[in-house]
Amino acid sequence: MNASAEGDLLQARMQRIRNRVDANAGELFEDAQRLLDWHHYLNRFPWASVGVAAAIGFWFAPRRKATRTVKLAESSIDELVRKEALQQPPAIPPSTGLVGTVASLATSALVRAASAYLMHRFLEVPATQNFGAKPTQESRR
Repeated sequence: MNASAEGDLLQARMQRIRNRVDANAGELFEDAQRLLDWHHYLNRFPWASVGVAAAIGFWFAPRRKATRTVKLAESSIDELVRKEALQQPPAIPPSTGLVGTVASLATSALVRAASAYLMHRFLEVPATQNFGAKPTQESRR
């Protein structure tokens, strides 16, 4: 083989290597993008994704504060009961129930409708009549 043929073979071989490196780099880039995309994991491992989401939610959810228990002596309890008996909170009126609530709403609606009708009726009268003005030919007809 002469030097020219050997150079051509070497150039062809180098070109094949470059093509393979370009193809491998493209595949590597696509694989890296797919591995960084959370949609890929959600589609491939749906139940694991639900578990991870639940674990994250559990981890970041606020924790309940521990309740403290206080032990009081009986004399302290009796004293608190006597003080509370002297300072009774205001009585809460009993609930009217569903019928009372519906009756209250209906009454409120009727009062509003009646007041709107009366306001419309009384405000319309002065606009249609001219009090104190002399009637014109058109109004006599």
